[in-house]
Amino acid sequence: MADTDPGKALSQASNQFTNIVQDLFKIEVNIILRDNITAQKMPNPRHALLDIGKEYCKALEEMEIWRRHHRSRTRRETFLVEKDVFANMRQRMGYLTEEEAATQTIDASQQGRIVSPNVADELGGFDAFDVIRNWADSLLDDLEKESYLSPAQLAVLPRIKDNSDLIKGMYSAICLRDPVLNDPQQQTSSGNLAMRLAEMSEDDMTPNTVVEESKRICKALGKPEHAYDLTNEYTRSDLVNRAGIKPLPLRDSDLVMIRKVWELGTEVIAMQTIVQVDGDVITRLNPDYMNEEAYPRLHEYHNKGVNIALEHWSNLVNVAKELIIAAAKGISNRVRA
Repeated sequence: MADTDPGKALSQASNQFTNIVQDLFKIEVNIILRDNITAQKMPNPRHALLDIGKEYCKALEEMEIWRRHHRSRTRRETFLVEKDVFANMRQRMGYLTEEEAATQTIDASQQGRIVSPNVADELGGFDAFDVIRNWADSLLDDLEKESYLSPAQLAVLPRIKDNSDLIKGMYSAICLRDPVLNDPQQQTSSGNLAMRLAEMSEDDMTPNTVVEESKRICKALGKPEHAYDLTNEYTRSDLVNRAGIKPLPLRDSDLVMIRKVWELGTEVIAMQTIVQVDGDVITRLNPDYMNEEAYPRLHEYHNKGVNIALEHWSNLVNVAKELIIAAAKGISNRVRA
């Protein structure tokens, strides 16, 4: 039965509207350099997240090959490039499938999480972004990274790590909102997700706790596929060929985040301007692309982009103002009635 509580519906609409208005508090204009432009629109969010994971993985594989080549020269280590660099790094960092965990001997202190056996093809899911995040972190922690990575690669590494954290956090938030996991009548051995988390101490919590507990609950309920829905543990083939896969239950802010991450990818940002609603203007320039002869008219293109964005922003603010007035009138009429 649909929820017909007008007060609750009004509150939900108010929260969504607040999020939209907050997104108007600033504009951001980026000049991105790319060799080939596909002019492709962002696909369905599940596919977009797969695109992001695939692009991040490709960038990290290239960096990993450079790292191993560097170590083969400086440390006399054997330079081997595995057929599947992702799988090799996953195992090195302690991420094992259930089958691997049962057959391989590994120090308990080095073992990470149990991941899906198809994680290499489910690059838009929680498990894959957890691997990608820690892979990027291992490169960032390498004191010799500036010896084998280009400035562009060094610039994109923090983006890969931070955006992977954002996407993981989004999946955790989806689980926390899920009515199946948080059903107060849930008949599992140790209660629903909220109850399990409430019983844990802060020391026991990790960035992966919410999703790990969600998967355990779904398994106990006999609904393991529900966890796949919430954390996007699907291959491209699954998304294309399987019927019944529901859309990700995203908020407006999630869609904005996914779109921005998908648009930026691993591209080089040559110029960036951020304009705040209070009048502050921040412009960041990449010194590698300030040569007028090599990159003619780059400043001109950026300035035009900022002017167009400001004009569009002004129109959006006017629309938001009209919506606020209309909403206020609607609330006033409801109170009088």
